[in-house]
Amino acid sequence: ESHDITVETVDWPIGVAGAALYETQSSDATSTAPITADPGVVDPPLVLPVPAYLAGAQPEIWIAATGPAESYGGCDAYLSADGITYTWVGHLEGRSKVGVLAADLLTGSELDDTHTLEVDLAQSRGVLTGTTDEGRDALETLCWVDGEVLAFRDVTPGTDAFTWNLDSLRRGAYGTTIAQHDAGSSFVRLDSSVLRVPLSATMFGVPLYVKLIPANVNGAGAPLITAVQAHTATVTLQV
Repeated sequence: ESHDITVETVDWPIGVAGAALYETQSSDATSTAPITADPGVVDPPLVLPVPAYLAGAQPEIWIAATGPAESYGGCDAYLSADGITYTWVGHLEGRSKVGVLAADLLTGSELDDTHTLEVDLAQSRGVLTGTTDEGRDALETLCWVDGEVLAFRDVTPGTDAFTWNLDSLRRGAYGTTIAQHDAGSSFVRLDSSVLRVPLSATMFGVPLYVKLIPANVNGAGAPLITAVQAHTATVTLQV
């Protein structure tokens, strides 16, 4: 018995399709890793409560994550309210730009041209780029610094690899408090490498369980969800 298959082809309209207009981030991962390469583990994530002005009408948490393995390529995020039943809430491609403050950041004015924000992104191998006065004021370089949301204009490399000095700061964005932040405080660059997760208001103020399932740079090698440690976070609804 034989079967005939008819295939109709059409010309592709070059120039109509294009990549999504999201900011990209540099990555040290390469596709030369074996398909079975071990992605390693995901570092404990940062689960951020997001001010309502930034999240929009639907309350959100933002999840930032990275992994230490050379072959780490990202992770799938699962969320649970009871630590038993988990729901997939999204995928993080590559590494979020997370790290710590390399020195104290003192309190300052809303437009702070006095103090330098020194950050160490060795954990995520993060690379930062600057912007213009207009870009800073439009919050194009938005960051989360231990609860304060701010933006920067200038970036200069620090002494060590993946350390950066950020100057000309626009501080206290979206109603967050301008405050002093000590060396070692958490830092996250709030760009497209951070996962935005809408939540109902009832899920704030109670423990949430997060599991992050790593994959290698080829999108393979993920362990079973039962083999992955759960991280607990309790976040407050931001108004």
